[in-house]
Amino acid sequence: MHLLVSMNNNLEEWRNTLLPTQNAPRLPLAYAPGVAFAKQGHKLSAVDTYNSVSKTIDPYPFEEIYHVNELSQAMKKVDIVSLWAGLGISAVFKQLFLPYPKIRVLLNTFIFRLNTMPLIKAVKLGVMTRIASRFAKGVVVMTSEQYQIARQRLPSSIPVMKFVCGIDTSFFRPDATPIDIPDNLRSIVDKLLSAPYVIMVGEELRCNRDALDIAAAGNLRLVRVSQYSEEENTWLKQQIYKRGLSERFFLFEKVSYPFLRFLLQNASAYAGLVDSTWQPAGWTSACEAMACGLPVVIYEGLVSRELIHLGAGNLFMKSISMNDTKSFRNALESIPTDTHRHKIKRQIRLFANNRLNLEITGELFVKEIERIAIVDLYKYGY
Repeated sequence: MHLLVSMNNNLEEWRNTLLPTQNAPRLPLAYAPGVAFAKQGHKLSAVDTYNSVSKTIDPYPFEEIYHVNELSQAMKKVDIVSLWAGLGISAVFKQLFLPYPKIRVLLNTFIFRLNTMPLIKAVKLGVMTRIASRFAKGVVVMTSEQYQIARQRLPSSIPVMKFVCGIDTSFFRPDATPIDIPDNLRSIVDKLLSAPYVIMVGEELRCNRDALDIAAAGNLRLVRVSQYSEEENTWLKQQIYKRGLSERFFLFEKVSYPFLRFLLQNASAYAGLVDSTWQPAGWTSACEAMACGLPVVIYEGLVSRELIHLGAGNLFMKSISMNDTKSFRNALESIPTDTHRHKIKRQIRLFANNRLNLEITGELFVKEIERIAIVDLYKYGY
């Protein structure tokens, strides 16, 4: 089987996904929809959404890398097209002009609902996803709740698959050491480690105002790790200063993965202050925290309900109503002492390794796609 996927000018990261290392975790959205297929002997090609990969370089692990304006050409040369969001929607309609058999596109989507979407752009994407889904080879969603919605609203002839986006638990498993701390941050980290802290990681749909309110209202110390949002971080720094939170709110920017692992493993809990009411935002960060053995307090939404569906117990995951900062703070403050926490750390890591490990979830996803391909082999004879 020859599969077409998308990449974002990150060929080297795709190559690094082939084998585990202790420099960085393997990319979840590169491993399961891509590398896991290659490991089973299937071929991969890619569409570079940035249109920046040179045609003269070695495309490995891909057979070929195409630019976005070559999408139709690329689709003619593969058996199955597996693309996300807007690019996937575009591919669904382009496939109608392909030679027989036309229907080749698996539409991968983070959203499959119209209600509770706060952004006009998201509503438009949701509407187009619903329309395009009816012309797709199949639809891939991220959570059990989205699966149920899609299955109810699409014809039975269109397969719906749930893709559990696993994370590289092997990277987060080894115990972090002080060698992972950057030299220029050692004094800050020494200060940080003098007392317990909770940690909040990530960018999109993070509730930074709520994090500030929680830090200001109690005795909790909160570590905020941000890798990309420079404009939002400028605002955060101003608020930390204005509200006198420099002793309780620590902001780390663009840190290395080994240092991120260190910060996670030394935290007492993960603070999932993320809006996942309409898409599974914050999923990867919550899963990485669990891989480090952290109990999780998280806003109720698609992520919390999916973790519960996968078996995350109340012992190490608590779900709080959106924007209820008082209850959220109380839940964080009720996290057991270090002595008790070490007793459940193994249980949390076991859950992460069994249910959130990308090697396991990737293999299951490959089997789902292979099943569809076998059906087509009998139907179309190719």
